[in-house]
Amino acid sequence: MFKIFLKFIIIGFIGFINGLENNESRIDICEPIHAQGHGINLVCCNRAFPVTPDCQFRPLCRTEFCQCYVTVSSDLRCHLQTSFQPDVLWTDHTPPSTFPFDCFNPGFPNPAADYSLILTAFNRSLTPLLFTGLTSYNVTSFSIQSNLPDTFQYLNFSKHFPYLKSLSIKVPLEEPRPFIGDLYNLFGNLPHLEHISLFHVNFEFGAEPKWLKSLIRFHIENSNISILPKWFSFSKNLQKLTIRKTKLESTLIISQLKALISLNLEQNMIGDLHGILFNSKNVTEISLKSNLVRVFKDR
Repeated sequence: MFKIFLKFIIIGFIGFINGLENNESRIDICEPIHAQGHGINLVCCNRAFPVTPDCQFRPLCRTEFCQCYVTVSSDLRCHLQTSFQPDVLWTDHTPPSTFPFDCFNPGFPNPAADYSLILTAFNRSLTPLLFTGLTSYNVTSFSIQSNLPDTFQYLNFSKHFPYLKSLSIKVPLEEPRPFIGDLYNLFGNLPHLEHISLFHVNFEFGAEPKWLKSLIRFHIENSNISILPKWFSFSKNLQKLTIRKTKLESTLIISQLKALISLNLEQNMIGDLHGILFNSKNVTEISLKSNLVRVFKDR
């Protein structure tokens, strides 16, 4: 089971790396490390400074710049600030300290590196504290693959992860869809956000977010949304949009998106396309499978 979990981590992170390789412009010094303990799996490396050849996470070391990957499991153990904290908390391929790390000061290496965070379990008490501790790190990718507590909607990712470029929230299908609140309150003040994925969650869009102009890809699946806000049509760089298994009835707002290349609107409640003309000149793919469409525009 542990090997399967590690393979899952590697596959998830490699997908993120593939999106970075074409944008490399610097070569960084990096302290290579693979450390595990207290519910944390930590990997830092790059092409010039990879982890050891026998490490199963070596495939992550493809980028020129220093990249760190943190996976948080259900075994998370961190404490509030105390008078004792070991000088070195995380050591390469070495058993962890017997002392849990400080939630507010995790002591991860390579503080200037880009950090990718995967959360596979949400601890109602400790996880928000760890978010505070990660505020001083450059977290650019954040993926949640877990059940969520009722208090999740009161979090503010904009405060903890100001440099975030990629955000994914995916709740297990077998669980009831949780309400994650107003997207503006949750992560609306993230001006660099390019990729958003929301799976099996209910939400409200809220006010116009700061990421509207930076957004490139947006994926919504299995949600209660029925309409899109008017401001959504001003997402001038949105190239790939997927909205599946929702109550969406109209494509009017979507038709005004001028940068769209790929559009997937399968399994919604769209019924009438009369008078709808998509404005994007670059669109190459539109899917409307399993909707209620009966009337199409001639052009």
